[in-house]
Amino acid sequence: MSLGLRLLLLAPILAGPACATRAPPPASAPRPRPPGSAPPHRPARRASAAPPSSQPSALPTSQPATPPTSQPAAAPPPPTVGIRCGSPERRAIALTFDDGPTTRFTPRVLAVLRQHRVPATFFVLGRLAHRYPQIIRTIFEQGHLVANHSWDHPRHGTREAWRRQVLRTEAAIHAAGGAPARYFRPPHGLVTPRLRSVCQELGYTIVLYTLLATDWQQPNAAALARLVRSRVASGGIVVLHDAGGDRTQTLEALPAIVRTLRELGFELVRLDDLLGAHPVVHACARPPHATADRSPSRKHGMR
Repeated sequence: MSLGLRLLLLAPILAGPACATRAPPPASAPRPRPPGSAPPHRPARRASAAPPSSQPSALPTSQPATPPTSQPAAAPPPPTVGIRCGSPERRAIALTFDDGPTTRFTPRVLAVLRQHRVPATFFVLGRLAHRYPQIIRTIFEQGHLVANHSWDHPRHGTREAWRRQVLRTEAAIHAAGGAPARYFRPPHGLVTPRLRSVCQELGYTIVLYTLLATDWQQPNAAALARLVRSRVASGGIVVLHDAGGDRTQTLEALPAIVRTLRELGFELVRLDDLLGAHPVVHACARPPHATADRSPSRKHGMR
């Protein structure tokens, strides 16, 4: 067989596999893409050469764009009506003086208190505070407390009249150079619904007493000291007077009262110290061997 005829017979055998491997895919089949490659109509973006930031894309701020509404401060508790004593668990006594100031007796009371290093509380009348502002300043300067006892010691009044009584006295104390304590002692110890409403409106706590020393009856100094000794108890509030009449016996009895109370182990404190920041009503302690409290204010009338 000639060489040309052999080549002609072998050509289909040699060409068949080669043609199969080179045959293009059908026109309808999509061209496969290498993994990770972008589609032809959306070329892949070049990666940024900048190093990745350690900060997150949205940085939190130390304060939110709209600060939260601050919570209002807690309102103080409403004033308490009819405080008669401090805590009976504390062996302390508050000496209080009503109806002043006067030039005749208040400076002498202050001298005794200074000599014995006793803090006290003065429930003053507004008309006298207005007349004697220098004495009010001295009371403050010596570390005592000044509180409100009305303008001119009325027994009754309308709601608006009581409001004027309290506010005029408050203004007189401020004009004398001090801020009054938010305590009100009602004249004659009478707490009426109108007065109660006014004190609650103005933020005053009504303070009464555990022991009303009847010094306006002018007992002798020894009898007055014995009265205080026999009826005093822990947490007690003692009422004396530095005006409203002749207070000579009160002045004479005051040193003996102070010595007696200290001998009995009582601490003498201001009223705000005794009652604390938020006064509450306590069941007042009774003195040893004391009988039922018969307040002389009802029988004789509190000065």
